[in-house]
Amino acid sequence: MKEALFFWAAAEGMSLACAPIVFVVFKRLPDRGYSLSKPLGILMVSYMLWAAAVTGLVPNGRGLAFLALLTVAAIGSGILIGSRGEWWKWFQVWWPYIVLVEALLGIVYFTGVFLRSFVPEIIWGEKPFELAFLNSALRAERYPPPDPWLAGYSINYYYFGYVQAATLGQLSGLPASVSFYLMLCLVASMAAVVAFSLSYNLLRLRGWQGNWPTIGGLASAALLVMVGNLEGVFELLARHGIGSQSFYDWVGIYGLQPYPCSAQPQDCSEWYPTASWWWWKATRMGSPWDVQEFPFFSFQFGDLHPHVLALPLTLAAVGLALEFFLESREGPFLAQWLREPWRPIVASMLLGGLGFTDLWALPTFGAAVLGSLALGSWPKRRWGGVLDSAAAVPIVAFPLALLYAPFYFGVERPVSGVAVNQVWEAAARGYPPVNSAVTRPVHFLIFWLPVLWLPLWGAMLEGGAIPRSKEELLWAIGPWALPLSIWTIAVLGDSGLGGTYPAPQGLLGEAHLRWETFNWLTILMLIVFMTVSGKALARHLMKGEGTGFPLGLLVLSLLLLLGAETFFVRDPLGFRYNTVFRFWYHAWTMLAVTGGVFLPSIWTTLADRWRQLSLQFLWGSVTAALAGAALLYPLMVTWDRTDSFQRQGRGLDGLAYLARSDPYEYAAIQWLNRNVKGTPVILEAFGPDFTDFARISSRTGLPTLLGWQGHEIQWRPDSTAILGRPQEIETIYTTANVGEALNLLHKYNVRYVIVGRLEQEVYVQSAPQALRAQREQALAKFNSILEPVFRAGQVVIYRVPSPTQ
Repeated sequence: MKEALFFWAAAEGMSLACAPIVFVVFKRLPDRGYSLSKPLGILMVSYMLWAAAVTGLVPNGRGLAFLALLTVAAIGSGILIGSRGEWWKWFQVWWPYIVLVEALLGIVYFTGVFLRSFVPEIIWGEKPFELAFLNSALRAERYPPPDPWLAGYSINYYYFGYVQAATLGQLSGLPASVSFYLMLCLVASMAAVVAFSLSYNLLRLRGWQGNWPTIGGLASAALLVMVGNLEGVFELLARHGIGSQSFYDWVGIYGLQPYPCSAQPQDCSEWYPTASWWWWKATRMGSPWDVQEFPFFSFQFGDLHPHVLALPLTLAAVGLALEFFLESREGPFLAQWLREPWRPIVASMLLGGLGFTDLWALPTFGAAVLGSLALGSWPKRRWGGVLDSAAAVPIVAFPLALLYAPFYFGVERPVSGVAVNQVWEAAARGYPPVNSAVTRPVHFLIFWLPVLWLPLWGAMLEGGAIPRSKEELLWAIGPWALPLSIWTIAVLGDSGLGGTYPAPQGLLGEAHLRWETFNWLTILMLIVFMTVSGKALARHLMKGEGTGFPLGLLVLSLLLLLGAETFFVRDPLGFRYNTVFRFWYHAWTMLAVTGGVFLPSIWTTLADRWRQLSLQFLWGSVTAALAGAALLYPLMVTWDRTDSFQRQGRGLDGLAYLARSDPYEYAAIQWLNRNVKGTPVILEAFGPDFTDFARISSRTGLPTLLGWQGHEIQWRPDSTAILGRPQEIETIYTTANVGEALNLLHKYNVRYVIVGRLEQEVYVQSAPQALRAQREQALAKFNSILEPVFRAGQVVIYRVPSPTQ
């Protein structure tokens, strides 16, 4: 537990250093952005460390981390001294709120630590690459850090989230195997408190007093980090054999059918499902080619992926959007920026850091920030405010590019623009399955109903029934009519009108397949939802009220969902896999915030309008039932992953399991981490992705010749560097020619060669029987040409002499 306290203390120190900066930047928010100082403090300190490590003036390490913290603290202290009177007046009123925020942060963080202690193993999924990047960020003396899975190259990926985790690890003095899951718990807690504060601030700005801002804020935090989709309801029904096979065929969740408990009793040993990885289906409903994640799934699964690391920063960007929305309502904001240039600079640092953490998040939340300027300006200035918002783009973009130039001008992006989502093409080539090319309405409702329920009720009650003017009608239909028109024209231009026989193609074929899959109903629901939300937003804007911001978030969220049905970002996978994965995640984040904001107005409006107790009771009962259904998945997953809390806690070290399962290899990893400094190249066995291959580089951060090849191909648009490496790795291990092996080792500047269990399995035991003796001799050659520096059981680490030796 002391490791968790050290990590928490480091995060709080970074937050405290940044708090005065946030206080003066977010001066229009009632809480002065106090909760935003949590992710922004980590961002600013990590940026200082990264910038110094990029220049090479100061080597990366613990000393640099403390220097970066002191730099931010010095800036914050200077600001605090200049505004101490204003700050003290605010503190005297808001100290109970500070206590509440800190309590919420601690409760979520230490609850996460407690639950993770039951399953601390860093295995499965993409955790090996995430651990490799974190180790590389810790180990590298200069940035960008070397790619641990492609020796000789730097990481060609958005890696700033791992720099943030490494900075916290440096300050707290913890290894990557411990800080890995502590960072995940911290992300969850920061996301919860920022969602809470956004809802709290919005409710205060809407005039709510008393307990309602706190209730709404807690509802937003719960919707973000505690709630799941409704797949858990169907999983529980299937576990107890409720429902026929035809019913589950209609629901269409991939792999879900009544549990054969008599034949497989191990899957039904508790009241909840106990089948292996049953919880995976909630994010792969259409087919295995789906990724429909939501935050609770991310936290329980444990991948420290960029979209998870970016979650607190995406919410901080929403906070910045709210600040800019309020500023633009006061009048021309560009003049204000000239007087206070640090405002766009902080925006550039936040948005640039967000994109550096997860590049997919930059378009969504960059649009939210800059769009908020236009939205706030609209009631008074109409198109003048829109033009000013357009002018704000280069004002924010230029410092952004300057601050993060080594990343944005150095990374090779594997995406190649936006493509039109045409289902008939997927059907023609058989990839992906049609159910993953579009969203069936039942899957849409299973996934989205928990977080759409409150925002849609709020929009419906605030927007009224019928548009009252042409402008209101335009706001109601424009958000969906424009993208659907563009999509229709794009399909016609790309594929023509087409037909349905002999196979669907073109616009007619598209309509045919979307009718067959009922995707037209999904799109119709989105049209209705966007009409209601757009009309409500227009009504607020036309009244000149400053309360339309959450409706703007709702419209943007729905636009992301509609966009994922009609377009996708073209990447190496060639369909909407990552588009749904990332933009649905963004939509869930914003909908969670808006849900808490609308809760008080829904409750009080219904109490006023629905005089009959039975109607109030009906709505309350349906809402409570939906909340219970949405909490069922998290409840069952928690019980399953902890064995109903009967499993013994295993601590926080994600590699401790290796000491039990493979003690010799664990000892080898510990030796490398203790004795090898810098980032010399290692050689280990090569094999498929999502297996134990590249395990040494992952657990040490030392670059290997080639790790997971499929991931490297996705990260690099030019895969020339990868060509030939698998064959050369095999040659080094299997050739009996000493000169050939040494030449290849020197070609890639290999310093250490690993021969362990996996190398024996791949290059000896998997070989034909007639070749095994020869392969044994090939591995034995290392004893004569290299220096053994570590030996335990069947694991040997050899040091490669330099070419001059």
